[in-house]
Amino acid sequence: MTVADKFFFLVYLQAFADEIGIPFLETSAKNAINVEQAFMTMAAEIKNRWYFLFFVFNDCPMFVPYTLHVVSNFNSSNDG
Repeated sequence: MTVADKFFFLVYLQAFADEIGIPFLETSAKNAINVEQAFMTMAAEIKNRWYFLFFVFNDCPMFVPYTLHVVSNFNSSNDG
């Protein structure tokens, strides 16, 4: 794929994401580019949509604050 092809493909993908109302980020797990940003963006979108569905859509006057905790460098070994 040439640089021009990649550019036009990314422009197309960005336009499609804008059209359906979702964020667009180019990522590379191999080079660790935008991986954490993509996760944080996805988590924020889920949080915002959850809030809308359960509080705004249902016209609920009560707000329940919560915190999203993100753990990086998770060690799955069970040492104790």
